[in-house]
Amino acid sequence: MSKSIYFVLPNRIGDAILSLPAILCFKQLNDLADLQVKREITIFPPDNLFEIIWSLKICKTLNLEEIIKVHSWFKPLEEVFALDTSSRSFGIRAKQIHGEKIKQKWSTQFYTKDLKYLDLAHTTELLDTELINFLTQEKKLSLASIRYFGCILDLGYKVEQIKEVFAFDLNSLSFPIDGFNGWEPNLAKNNYVVFCMEAAYGRKQEAKRRWNEENYFKLAEYIYEKHGLLSIFIGLDKKPLIPNSAKYIIDQRNKLTTVQLAQLMLYSKGYIGNDTGPLHLANLLKKPSVCIYLSTSPNNYGPIFPQLNFPIIQPENIEQTFETIEKFCNI
Repeated sequence: MSKSIYFVLPNRIGDAILSLPAILCFKQLNDLADLQVKREITIFPPDNLFEIIWSLKICKTLNLEEIIKVHSWFKPLEEVFALDTSSRSFGIRAKQIHGEKIKQKWSTQFYTKDLKYLDLAHTTELLDTELINFLTQEKKLSLASIRYFGCILDLGYKVEQIKEVFAFDLNSLSFPIDGFNGWEPNLAKNNYVVFCMEAAYGRKQEAKRRWNEENYFKLAEYIYEKHGLLSIFIGLDKKPLIPNSAKYIIDQRNKLTTVQLAQLMLYSKGYIGNDTGPLHLANLLKKPSVCIYLSTSPNNYGPIFPQLNFPIIQPENIEQTFETIEKFCNI
C-alpha cells in the first residue's frame, strides 16, 4: 500500500500559486517512482482557491474541513507539509508534520521538522545552490516559488533527479477551455483590463508595496483614450472612490468571489496593478500582466510564468510606464 503525503497550501492567493511548481515537480518524480516508494499525494488549497486549483487536476485535491482534522485524531495522517504558518493546519494529527517554526506562533511548535527555508531570508543559504541556479536560470522561477522545492529534498529526492525530471513551461497547469461554471462577466472578451490597487490586504506596514491610487486612475484613462479598453477595478477595499467622471471604469471591488475573479481575468485583456494575489491569479490563467514593483522585486516574488509579466520597477510617475503599457495593450 502506498504511503500518503499531504500538502497544506499557503493561505494567501499569491503564495498558494507560487507553491504549485514544486507540487507539480514532486508529482512528476512520484509518477516515476518504484511502487515501494510511490506516495499518494493530497493537497489542501485555501478555501477561496479550492475550485481553481482543483480544476488543474495536479493530484487529489480536498477541502481541509474540520471533519478531516477530527478524524486524524483517531487515525493520524502519515506525513503533512504545512507550507505557511497560519493556524489553518493546526488541529491536524499526523505521524510527521513539517512546517516553519516561529517563536511568536505557539501552534508551530508542534511541527516535527522546521522548514526554515520557507523564510526567504534563509532560502538561499539553506537550499542547494545548484538547485536554485537551475530553477532560476532554466525554469525562470522566482525565489518565493523556489523555496517550496526544499520539501522535495526533504522527501529524499536529489537535485540531479529534479533537474532530470522537472518539466515546466506555458503548457503546464492548464485549465478547462471554458473556464469555470456558473458565472460570466457581462462584457466583451478582451475588451477590458483588470486593475488592482491593493496589496498585502491593506496592512499599514505594507503600504510601501502600493502605488498611489491616482496613478492607476490615470493609467485607466490613458488606456481608454489610446486603446478603447475599459478598466475593471477589483479588490476588497471600496476606498478610494472611483472618480465620477471615469465612465470607462467599472467598480467591482468587494463584489466578486475568487472564482468569479478568475473568470473575469480569463475574459480580460490582462492585469495591471501591484505585486499581490490577483497578479499571480492572472498569471496562472496565462493572462499578460503589468506589475508595479515598489518594495518587492520580480526576482524574489515574480509569478511562475514570468514571460507573461511586464515588470516596472519603482516608477516615479505614470509617464515611465507608458512604453510598457503599450507593449501590454498591443499583445
